[in-house]
Amino acid sequence: MAYSIGYVALTSSPLPAIGRVSSIHDGYRPIDGWLKHAWSGHSYGKTMKEEAASIAGFLQAAGRTRANATAFLGASTLKARQVSPHAPEEGLSAIGAARDGAAVKSYRVTVGRLAESQRNVGDAFDPADRTAIRSGTNRFGLSIGGRTKNVKVEIGETDTNEKALSKIKDAINGSGAGVKASLVRDRETSSLRLELTGSHTGKDNGFAIADETGNAVAATGIGSVARQAADAKYFVDGGDERSSATNEIVLEKGKTTATLLKPDAAGGTGTTIDVRPDVRRIAQAARSLVDGYNDTLDRLRDAGELFGPAAKRSLDQAIGQSDDLADVGIRRGADGKLKLDESRLSDRVLGDFGRAGGSLTNFAKKLEHAFFRFSEASAGSLVNDRAQRLQPFSAYGSAMKPKLRYPGTGLLVDELF
Repeated sequence: MAYSIGYVALTSSPLPAIGRVSSIHDGYRPIDGWLKHAWSGHSYGKTMKEEAASIAGFLQAAGRTRANATAFLGASTLKARQVSPHAPEEGLSAIGAARDGAAVKSYRVTVGRLAESQRNVGDAFDPADRTAIRSGTNRFGLSIGGRTKNVKVEIGETDTNEKALSKIKDAINGSGAGVKASLVRDRETSSLRLELTGSHTGKDNGFAIADETGNAVAATGIGSVARQAADAKYFVDGGDERSSATNEIVLEKGKTTATLLKPDAAGGTGTTIDVRPDVRRIAQAARSLVDGYNDTLDRLRDAGELFGPAAKRSLDQAIGQSDDLADVGIRRGADGKLKLDESRLSDRVLGDFGRAGGSLTNFAKKLEHAFFRFSEASAGSLVNDRAQRLQPFSAYGSAMKPKLRYPGTGLLVDELF
């Protein structure tokens, strides 16, 4: 953002008037040497550039702080959540996850049974033996949820068990039936067998497999169910038993979920999942507001008498009720600057989130409102009309202004001369 400072009309005894000013094409040439005399021993150009820089620095700091306040109010800072536990650890039966805006609360989850997919285990075969599967075209059906996929595989007369089982595995995996086939080798005997696993957990995702042409299913034993598909069984806060086709369960619709890891032991109390405000993100946002305020105050003080009292009042108004800020660890020191006690802030956010969030929101609103005034005000309106160091330049500007075709204001005049 670019800032400019214009002519500030102040009262003072004017310098000697200009006799005449030549055309703009010839340049402005002061007559009778008055300007040379007025500038003797002084650098008004340098002074005005310094004051322009002071105003610009103040406005830039105020603009950054206002942007931080707007971001705090418009973003999801206070909606951010952290969950514990959120990663698997020994002994845990569940972990949690929460989206921004989830309810701040605790859940006690007790797991009775995990959701499982169906698993079929075929017979073991010597890989090098000639296969017992009928040669030629073998067709069988894979049925899941009332729908059947027909699978076809061609078995050669000289195919070994390993080759025939591999063909069946590839045919099943390529069918899109919702069943994954694996060829498993026994480490001790080197025998091979086919294993089929449902792609999804839950009792409604169980499958059936049966021969239609040939004997691929019967000969390999892959119709034998080793584990039935099952729903998860769990309890939340000691309530009624609930079920889920997956091990991802909903604790708050669209906001908080839990992943079931293992069944709890009989009589176990389960795992407590805590959903809390994200204290780290809130502290970072509060720190940016405090630092922004202090930076703006420093810029105001660096300018000394240049600014009028209205600017300081705006900063003071942004603090508001000190008790509200002190409650969340923000206090004003003897030097007027704000100090943030992050430990206190964390305690208050976790202890009384509603009140702490309200105090921080109110602070951000006051900063945004107070610093919005600076973005709307002209640079000249911020200047103290009694600033002694500007009075000589102001008198010079007053004398020059009626004589120039273009405004005789601030840095413009300085650049022309």
